[in-house]
Amino acid sequence: MSESLGWCLEAVRAAAEPALSRALQALRGRHTRRAGGPARIRERGGLGPLLELVGPEQPRRILELALSVIGNCCTERGCRRQARSLGGVPRLVSVLALSSAPESVRNRAARALANLALEPDGARDVLEAGALPLLISLTSTCSTSGCLLSAARALRILGTPQISQNGPKTARNGPKTAWNRPKTARNGPKTARNRPKTARNCPKTAWNCPKTAWNRPKTAWIHPKPPGTAPKPPGFTPKPPGFAPKPPGIVPKPPGFTPKPPGFTPKPPGFAPKPPGIAPKPPGIVPKPPGFTPKPPGIAPNPPGIAPKPPGIAPKPPGTAPKPPGIAPKPPGFAPKPPGFTPKPPGIVPKPPGFTPKPPGIAPKPPGIAPNPPGIAPNPPGFTPNPPGFTPNPPSPPPQSRLQATQALAGRLAALDRADPSCPALARALRGLLAVTPCPVAVAEAVRPALGALAALAAQEWPRWPEGRGAALDTLAMVSARGWLRPELGAAGAVEAAVAAVRRGLKGGPGGRGGEFGGGDPEFGEGDPEFGGGKAKFGPPTPGSRHPEFESGVLTLCLLCREAVNRARVRRSGGLGALLGVLRDPRARRWHRRVLLALAAFAWDPPALRAMEKNFGFN
Repeated sequence: MSESLGWCLEAVRAAAEPALSRALQALRGRHTRRAGGPARIRERGGLGPLLELVGPEQPRRILELALSVIGNCCTERGCRRQARSLGGVPRLVSVLALSSAPESVRNRAARALANLALEPDGARDVLEAGALPLLISLTSTCSTSGCLLSAARALRILGTPQISQNGPKTARNGPKTAWNRPKTARNGPKTARNRPKTARNCPKTAWNCPKTAWNRPKTAWIHPKPPGTAPKPPGFTPKPPGFAPKPPGIVPKPPGFTPKPPGFTPKPPGFAPKPPGIAPKPPGIVPKPPGFTPKPPGIAPNPPGIAPKPPGIAPKPPGTAPKPPGIAPKPPGFAPKPPGFTPKPPGIVPKPPGFTPKPPGIAPKPPGIAPNPPGIAPNPPGFTPNPPGFTPNPPSPPPQSRLQATQALAGRLAALDRADPSCPALARALRGLLAVTPCPVAVAEAVRPALGALAALAAQEWPRWPEGRGAALDTLAMVSARGWLRPELGAAGAVEAAVAAVRRGLKGGPGGRGGEFGGGDPEFGEGDPEFGGGKAKFGPPTPGSRHPEFESGVLTLCLLCREAVNRARVRRSGGLGALLGVLRDPRARRWHRRVLLALAAFAWDPPALRAMEKNFGFN
């Protein structure tokens, strides 16, 4: 085929046969598989005409080709966003909802929806469009492995929350804590090299010791006398500490002066003594101020504590009761409150002029919260604002739909042959649905029909699809956390599968040091061009960590050691040797504590103790 991209897009816009089928085949087979091909189609405006071809009125061949091209384009981030903005999600869901549509058409619609859901916003749009029940129904009723693979992949992507684009918090970009903060002189260990030099830890020398009375030398140059100072006469008595000299102008007292007793108050200037015959006032009588006019005869004096009225205040009419003590008089111009007025409690600030009260049911804002700008409606009653730095949770299916998806996937996996190519995709979908925390009890119990199939997938020594074995081991590890399911796991063969995974990891064979995983877009032979491809090699493990299959096997084996019925299976299958091998491996140091707890469960198992003593050198 030699059709150029421009000719193909013009043929799609024209939508006329036979050029349309030829253009769609060229787009699907050549242009969308090239590096940067989906981006070039998006930049030339080809997504809109392609979405116009998605509809029940189109022929089956045109619809299949258009859905394949859209699914290939949606492997690119910009195409996914443009397809969502053009209303591509409702169109694809409407095709998936057609019960009369062929299975091949629904297969391609499920694949395109899965590619659109690779981002959190796309997954939210697909869930809101109602695609999840349709995908569950397609998983239960489809008859071809390709359709089942696409439906299981879509359920896995929709059921697993998408990880944000930001990298994980490491010692380089994470919060600075005590374990990843660089050791400097400020926060490192206090040694003689970086300890601050203070008077407490410096050596005491003649240069840095404080000069006190006990180490200051007695010399004449410490306090020299000023010139012209007369010597003290014989019998001189020095003044006591705290003595203050008298200010200048103070005449010394004459001989025989008698000081006044304590508490004596001198008379003010101009005081005239009383004439003879006037009796002194009794104690507690305050003298009258100058200009005092005595009351006329017949006026009773004010009782104690009643102050006289200021000038200009008219006397009250006869019969007016006096105010109780502590009541201040009203200021000039005071207007009394009307009947029925309720005073405000103390601490209430009066409202400014022009204040509009809030409607009933609106709670006042706490202190420090700025008012809403004009045009912003208040929050409804019971609204709780998000805390600072809040990040919304990624979309996830409702609990009931999640349970139905798990039941459909487990039922199909239990009914399939172990060599079916759809088994790895079903195991990965189950792992994705169980990995969402918190995992409800009903979702974990829904995996029961598939326990035997998962154990068989996990026990494969040289599997055709290695990613299926890893997904099965991860699923068994998550189900092992449920205590009531562990006896059924042991009976299904999970003990033997876990022991085999641990041994492979210890030997460094397939699944130990290396291995392959796949799982891109099922239509591409090598997976999604942007999302890791279809196959990738596991590199050498970092220090202190091992292959994920090895770690899943260790976790499953340690959890299964908690029941007596499974401990007998562990002993018979050689699991004790595998656990002791984990203890000898320095790269599995993070699992040593869990392995020791698992071995401690054999304390009341005499055959296991004898086997460890005989075969592994325990005394």
